[in-house]
Amino acid sequence: MRKNAAAVLGGLALMALCTGTAHSAPTLLYLRADAGGSFPTGSDLSGFDPSPVFGAGIGFSPLPFLRTDVTMTYRSDYPGSGAVSGTPFAANSDIKSFIGMVNAYFDFPTIGRFTPYIGGGGGVAHNELGSTTVTAGGATVATIGGASKTDFAWQLGGGVAISLLPAIALDIAYHYLDAGKFESASFAGSTLSGRLKAHEVTAGIRVGF
Repeated sequence: MRKNAAAVLGGLALMALCTGTAHSAPTLLYLRADAGGSFPTGSDLSGFDPSPVFGAGIGFSPLPFLRTDVTMTYRSDYPGSGAVSGTPFAANSDIKSFIGMVNAYFDFPTIGRFTPYIGGGGGVAHNELGSTTVTAGGATVATIGGASKTDFAWQLGGGVAISLLPAIALDIAYHYLDAGKFESASFAGSTLSGRLKAHEVTAGIRVGF
């Protein structure tokens, strides 16, 4: 009786293991593609609207619960306008950002088809501030040239992978991004500058192979 019970329990455990593997996110090598929205935050970006964000990457899972990937993401346009503090002037500009990052993730145990995870990463951001137009009473009074700046970037967040097929998962994620500094060209001996920070929500596909 004990031997039969042990055999049954062993069979059930094996079935659960196989089911968990089939429903988990892609492992070993995988490719990913993501899209979503980047919502700027902080006083440096007050008056700037959200930007679309697009990304792609390649990853590797050295352990069942650990993943790493390298991603390239592009934020195509944070348009912005607002009053210049303490003056009768208003400014209009936009920011674009291209970021390369190395990330690591901890995958929690799979529940059904859902695998929650947390993670973060660091890398390099290339931030481009467009020409800034300064206006007063609807008339242009000055134009400050745009400039690009390369700086350290990092992010922290989490999400959930939803298994669609054994090697394909839908990845829904949130992360907080600090993409470093942006600045304008020199104007009257000074520059306009700030720090690009954003809350980002994305959805994408991971394909394992």
